[in-house]
Amino acid sequence: MNARLEPVSTSELPATPTTKEVLIAQLEGLLQKSFELRSAGVAHARQTEAQGYVDGFMQALTVTGLFTDQELISIVQGARRGTHGPATTRAQRFESDLGSSARILEKLAS
Repeated sequence: MNARLEPVSTSELPATPTTKEVLIAQLEGLLQKSFELRSAGVAHARQTEAQGYVDGFMQALTVTGLFTDQELISIVQGARRGTHGPATTRAQRFESDLGSSARILEKLAS
């Protein structure tokens, strides 16, 4: 049997999200859950647990170099806007050595 493989045009391939798109969707889901818990007034322990997941995920994204701080800030702003409406003050610029991404989220959420 001499089966010959023919090249497949990229237009024939199913559209699949890139790794970065998948990571953005996961981060947006974590952020949405965190913001919803905060708005719902659930127990502080549950809010900080959700915030810890977001913080760890964002830390991993920056440490691996997949995302810049500015990209993450834009994602957080979009998620916050979707949950709480538009911001009422201008976000500050954060330096890379500022520390925990939890502080970035706190600044953007307030």
